[in-house]
Amino acid sequence: MRRILSFTVFITLTFTIYAYSSPEITVFTIPNCSKCAYVINYLKKNNIKYTESTSSDPAHGQKLWEALKATGKYNGGTVYGPTVIINGKTYFNIENLESFTASIPSLISGKNSTADNSQAQNNTDADSQFIKSITERHNYYRQNHNAQPLKWNPAIQKFAQAWADKIAAEDRMYHRQPNKYGENIYWQSGGNLNGSSPVDNWYSEIKNYNYNNPGFSMTTGHFTQVVWAGSTEFGCGKASSRNGGTYIVCNYNPPGNYQGMFPKNVLPLKSSGGKSENTNSNTDGSKLQTITFSDGTKYTGQIKNGKMDGQGTLTYPNGTIYVGMMKDGKMHGKGIKTFSNGDTYNGEWKNNLKDGFGTYKWVSGSWYQGYYKNDKYNGEGTLTIAGKTVTQQKGKFKDGKFIGK
Repeated sequence: MRRILSFTVFITLTFTIYAYSSPEITVFTIPNCSKCAYVINYLKKNNIKYTESTSSDPAHGQKLWEALKATGKYNGGTVYGPTVIINGKTYFNIENLESFTASIPSLISGKNSTADNSQAQNNTDADSQFIKSITERHNYYRQNHNAQPLKWNPAIQKFAQAWADKIAAEDRMYHRQPNKYGENIYWQSGGNLNGSSPVDNWYSEIKNYNYNNPGFSMTTGHFTQVVWAGSTEFGCGKASSRNGGTYIVCNYNPPGNYQGMFPKNVLPLKSSGGKSENTNSNTDGSKLQTITFSDGTKYTGQIKNGKMDGQGTLTYPNGTIYVGMMKDGKMHGKGIKTFSNGDTYNGEWKNNLKDGFGTYKWVSGSWYQGYYKNDKYNGEGTLTIAGKTVTQQKGKFKDGKFIGK
């Protein structure tokens, strides 16, 4: 089971955004929000007066809600990152923070309207990209299992979003009961989350599925719902919690995971065996292939010039599985590796090494989230060690060692 955190805050009070006349800028922030810190740091660096209000305070949260409603452009749903009010105008779901902050001096003087494009439109664009990526990722895996593509259903999306908002507001993860749909839930503690990540995580459970003894298992239920041939439509919701995490809820119709129906609904991969062979077309028209290496490792995905290149899945003899991007025969780009002992790494890779931003979670409950270089912690990050007492190192790392804030 995974989760979805919602920044959904509080309810309505009579409030007008024009109350923010002095100082000229008000910034509503979310706890542990790196994008919020980016805006605040810009204002401090440039000696621009501002008032900061945290949405975790109920009174401030109510004012934020009313400010959003007063724009006439906000139609509900999750708000990501900071909300900034400048001279009575509200900017939210800001896509390009660098461009936006650079325009702040002009917005204060009233000479620049380019940044005053509809943030509601930005929200719509972000939602459209999320829908596109999570639909494509579902159908990428489904076509590998001879399942028809899922169609997006706005009514199911609304249903899923309502549950995402609820569990995010409560900051806990559990399934809706009763539920007329199938349901997958995912949670990530922070960082940018697109539509591919939750589906990759759910699908990675394929390593635990036994086609010789098909049926439901708590360790494979997400995977089997993703590829369930009998499901024809779905919708997903996305929300963020005040603690900076993100929750995803997807609902499926008809629901999957019915006992006795697994053999005809959870179909094996199209291609298997000891040689490379073309199977079916990927979403971009390229051919999927399966290779079995001499050590028993299997790869199913895209191949270029005889090498693993593009999106694919690597399954190792010891049960470790990698789902993500490949380049020149190596893990390269974004991908998720689930190790045989249950540890997971979800992030960026370079030449088979963790390199870039990522999250490593140990089965012990400890986790690291931040930047890597050559398989070691390097740059900003947070290392949390679980135990009888939880310890945390948050700041800068170099060559795998914490060097301070």
